[in-house]
Amino acid sequence: MRSDPFRTRVLAIVRAVPRGRLVTYGQVALLAGKRHGAREVGWIAHAGGEGIPWQRVVNRFGGLAAGFTGGREGHRMALRREGVRVGVDDRVDLGRYLWWPDARTRRRLGLGPGTNVCWEGNL
Repeated sequence: MRSDPFRTRVLAIVRAVPRGRLVTYGQVALLAGKRHGAREVGWIAHAGGEGIPWQRVVNRFGGLAAGFTGGREGHRMALRREGVRVGVDDRVDLGRYLWWPDARTRRRLGLGPGTNVCWEGNL
C-alpha cells in the first residue's frame, strides 16, 4: 500500500499542536499543502488514529465537531481537560487558542516559510 503524503503531513501537524492550543481543519490543510483541503482533513480525522490529538482541531468558527467520539459533549470534555474554555455555543475563542507553528517547528515538519500566512475564510 502506497503512503499518502498529504495524510502523513496532516498527522504530523496535528501531533505538533501543543496541549491547550488549537488549529482549524482549513489551517491544517493549508499547512499540509492543500489550501482548500479542509474537508479532506475532516475525513482523515474521522478515520481517527491512535495517539493523534484530534480534540485540538476545530472548525473555522471555533466550533466543536459533532463527529468527535462522544459528539460535541465529548469534544468539549476533551478540550476542558487541556484547559481550553468552551463557550455555551460549543465554540472556542480562536483569538485566544489558535496555534501556528514557529520557525523551528515548521522546519522540523518540513513546512515552507510561507505556511503561516492566514487567508480569510480558508481556515
